[in-house]
Amino acid sequence: MEPHLGSAAAPDYLEPVVGWRSWVVVEQEGALRLRSVVFKTVWEPRAELRATCERPARRLRLRLRRLEPHDAPFAGCECGVYASSDPESAAGYFYLYSDLLRRAVRHRVIGTVNLWGTIVEAERGWRGACAYPKEIYVPTREPRGRLVDAEEIAVRLADYGVPVHIVGVRDGSGIAAALTEAQGRG
Repeated sequence: MEPHLGSAAAPDYLEPVVGWRSWVVVEQEGALRLRSVVFKTVWEPRAELRATCERPARRLRLRLRRLEPHDAPFAGCECGVYASSDPESAAGYFYLYSDLLRRAVRHRVIGTVNLWGTIVEAERGWRGACAYPKEIYVPTREPRGRLVDAEEIAVRLADYGVPVHIVGVRDGSGIAAALTEAQGRG
């Protein structure tokens, strides 16, 4: 069953751009949800994520650049929903801010994401106007080696209506290596 993503503006491409990204898994009102590693943006199940420019949060830097209000993504800004072109680049964000987010995070996952609408090519991937997870990969261990209940996490992430896979590795780079190897065989 495909998730209902609402209506968005006509995409720049005929098909969505598929990229890779890492998410933290957080508990919200008794449910597990995907959240951005860098921002507090929660990806709601069965709803597209629409990018916005967070200009007020970057006011000091923008005063110097004098950007006018704009839709995201905008080529002259850093806004938009990010996706990497390969699993290795996405794995670089896997444990970003681990010390700061320790209490809020249940686990971390990596996966593919569909981007559509306006797409801006970035240094290691793309920034898009709209996004939704395509596949989610759940590692069975935390970075220190502790086993997690990956099956429970996978079941609770099924709300997204996309394939959720359990991968017998401990971190993003392990998943990235396993996925890169599987892609080479496929």
